[in-house]
Amino acid sequence: MADEKIDFSDISEITDKQCAGAVRGLLARPETRNICIRLSAVDLDIANKLAAAKGLPYQA
Repeated sequence: MADEKIDFSDISEITDKQCAGAVRGLLARPETRNICIRLSAVDLDIANKLAAAKGLPYQA
């Protein structure tokens, strides 16, 4: 759909007053770093099972 055909009539405009206290990056995630560590096979298996139980992604 072309931009000209989009109906924005039900959306209120954002004013400068609404954005006065806005801070860019306030909700940004902190910097992360990749690391490499060596784990025993048993510890790696435990880490995989804990991640799965908590619903977290984990690469083996």
